[in-house]
Amino acid sequence: MTVDQVVSAIMRDKIFFENSGGGVTLSGGEPTFQTDFAEAVLRACKRRGIHTSLDTSGHIPYDRLHRLLEWTDLVLYDIKHMDLEEHRKRAGVSNELILANAAEVAQRVETWLRVPVIPGYNALDEFFLWLGEFGQRIGARKVCLLPYHEWGRSKFEQLGLSFFNTFKTPSSGDLQHFGSLCEAFGLEVTYGR
Repeated sequence: MTVDQVVSAIMRDKIFFENSGGGVTLSGGEPTFQTDFAEAVLRACKRRGIHTSLDTSGHIPYDRLHRLLEWTDLVLYDIKHMDLEEHRKRAGVSNELILANAAEVAQRVETWLRVPVIPGYNALDEFFLWLGEFGQRIGARKVCLLPYHEWGRSKFEQLGLSFFNTFKTPSSGDLQHFGSLCEAFGLEVTYGR
């Protein structure tokens, strides 16, 4: 689709956005990988009075991310792990750029840190204390805890593939506990998808 086609489709819902307080979120995959297109869509939305959000992992050179922030009201910033080696092991890349960008983003745009809570990976007090301190230090407003789920299992089965994941869904008690660790740093915490 062209930018004009996307914006035209968005504008059909403008009255809904106005009545609900909602807006447009660019997510993906990773929307920052299409920087020119994402910037054009965000700019067109902002010029039409539509609230804009960007959902990103932040693993992109800051100069490209910076271009999008001018047209963004809210950044939903994915944090998978605070430890460099654990992040590299599971995500395949270092988190140094991601964390550096998060600090820059939070200084410019309202930022919510979104964290998949995965027992056996990051569901540890140490991680959430580290996350809370980081969120407070960079000026993030909120931490959104997203419990790991196995919704992809049925898709794997439909494709005749075996589901490889050994992670389990965290308990609601564990989520509340991890949330309280972040709240101790003055961060608002939400739970959900």
